[in-house]
Amino acid sequence: MTTIGIIWVLLIVLPRAGSLLSGPLHSRLLADLMIPLVLLSSVGLSGILSSYSLRNGVKVSRGITFVAIVFTLTISIPASYDWLKTFPGLWRLQYARTFLVPPKYERNKYPTQELQQIATNIYAGERNTIVLWDPEIPQESLNIVRYFGPKYPTSADLSMEPDPTNKQVCNQESLINEWKVEPAIFCSAIEKGFLKHAEFEGKRIIALMPAKQEIDMLSMLSSLSYDYQIIVEGSFITAVALRNSQ
Repeated sequence: MTTIGIIWVLLIVLPRAGSLLSGPLHSRLLADLMIPLVLLSSVGLSGILSSYSLRNGVKVSRGITFVAIVFTLTISIPASYDWLKTFPGLWRLQYARTFLVPPKYERNKYPTQELQQIATNIYAGERNTIVLWDPEIPQESLNIVRYFGPKYPTSADLSMEPDPTNKQVCNQESLINEWKVEPAIFCSAIEKGFLKHAEFEGKRIIALMPAKQEIDMLSMLSSLSYDYQIIVEGSFITAVALRNSQ
């Protein structure tokens, strides 16, 4: 098994030797090394455990393995880990737990199907779109919406282009933008008269709001004399198309 693991690693690393020697390399490009490294570490660990023995020759590898499994499960399961933290000094188990359980900020779940459906509606058709989004919506969700959108042209220099989902206050000058790169403008706030001017220019207007605030925000739109049509009603984000009723 050791030979297989080493050959596996070499088959992955050798084709990328030039990139490794030329400079820094993104770790994600070496993600496929995980399986052979787990194989090699398992073989090594089993060899270490099997080498332990008592003076009477009785193997203790099974006992060590059992203790390791119980310890791993105890600090991996949230209920037992929270119980252990109540004892003095055992808060230090968090250092061992970081190797077993990713932190909360790395365990985010995104409704990708809803976000893809929103992107389909935003980037549908030939008209450019104004996207109004509530600041309570995480920007990461908007980044996923843009990911599901159209590809950038080959002539675009993305290093010089700002993130289209950054917070910005849209005004009439924003409509001068010819959308050479971005087919949609994301607005976290707007100036007075912006929506009417956008409609006059023939732009589509879509509002994104947290689903938990859907009723309140739709009532507010009605009070502002805007008709709306719900195009995506998800569990996380609701998307509506707006039109001035006056």
